Amino acid sequence: LELISELSKADPAVKGIILSVHDEFEYARQGVKIGVVDYLLKPVKKDALYLSIDKAINGIRNEQRQREERMNWSISRMLFASCPAEEEMAAPFYGHGYLMALLLLGNWGAHRGWQDTGIHNSELRSQIVYGTVREEDIHCLDLDSRRKIILVPVAAD
Repeated sequence: LELISELSKADPAVKGIILSVHDEFEYARQGVKIGVVDYLLKPVKKDALYLSIDKAINGIRNEQRQREERMNWSISRMLFASCPAEEEMAAPFYGHGYLMALLLLGNWGAHRGWQDTGIHNSELRSQIVYGTVREEDIHCLDLDSRRKIILVPVAAD
């Protein structure tokens, strides 16, 4: 419990699964309190462990997707709305320079969209990574089925 608690403080994206011989409710309750994904009693069947791991992975993916959706909403507000975005989400952008690129798939009359290409935003971000710029620092925002905005941080010289 202490290890999971410390890891979660260092990185909130960390998920824990406890495998234990302790079947005391209080121990399990403490695990739930610190955000443990699952609490399994030994001996653990392989299928139960795999299900628990799948649950943790799906939770991580959902959190990443929700975080990206909130960030994209905030970016949209900053770029297109007259009212400011939420300060919490906009804070990473203040005081930093960004290169903004508009990607248009095909031309204005094209019927094919990005979803038809099989190219996802994560793949675009991974192709743009350079120097000290990490993939999570690059933002892709879908404007519609054929247009995307990409924001890439520019290092100040």
